[in-house]
This record gives sequence, structure tokens and C-alpha cells, in this order.
Amino acid sequence: MTQRRSEVTGAAGETQRGAVVHIRGVEAWHRHVSETLMPLFIEGEDFEASVTEGAFSGVRLAVIRTGAHVAQRTQRLAAEGDPYFWLALQIEGESSLEQGAHSTTLRPGDFVLYDSTLPYRR
Repeated sequence: MTQRRSEVTGAAGETQRGAVVHIRGVEAWHRHVSETLMPLFIEGEDFEASVTEGAFSGVRLAVIRTGAHVAQRTQRLAAEGDPYFWLALQIEGESSLEQGAHSTTLRPGDFVLYDSTLPYRR
């Protein structure tokens, strides 16, 4: 199977190549995540990310590579959005998640399940 790669450059540094989206800048990342995954508040500086998305039997999958940033799902955003459970598998590096009274640090091979209807910080 041959994968065709096309490139489209949009506003604020977003470049799309087939199923891979390359993003430069926190504002572009905020827009992409809020439109394609779920609305979040994003903080960070000098930021780059890439997202490879696909679906398998009705389950959406995404491989997300990012620079350092904070993603926050506020009470207001959680109340307005569709209900989803997210399963995050840490492939490399380290990240943290806080939801409710729980917090954890993820290292390669760790995974966490969290609820989009509740506020969280990652």
C-alpha cells in the first residue's frame, strides 16, 4: 500500500501531510486540539507538535508528539463538551495528569484513563 502525502499549509503555522498534522505555535495547537479532539486551554512557549490520527472499528486513535506545554480542561469546558473517556499511553518522555483528587506522573509504558466530563490538567 502506498501512502500519498500531500502538504497544505494553513494559518498560524499548521502544516498537514496526509494523516499527519505538523503544528507550530501554541495558538495553532490550541485551535487544532479544540477543533479535532476536545476544547482545552493550552499554555506553552516556542511550541511544536505533530498529530497522526486514524480510526479502527469506530475507535479514534492519535499519536501526539509535543513540546513542553500544559493542557487544561476547565470546569466550564468539561460541562460543555461531549462525554469521552481518554486512554493515554506514554511512549517517550514524561508527563503528568491531575484529575479530581488524583495525580500521576507518566513514564514510557505507563497509561492512564481519564474522563472528559471532569476538569483535568495535563
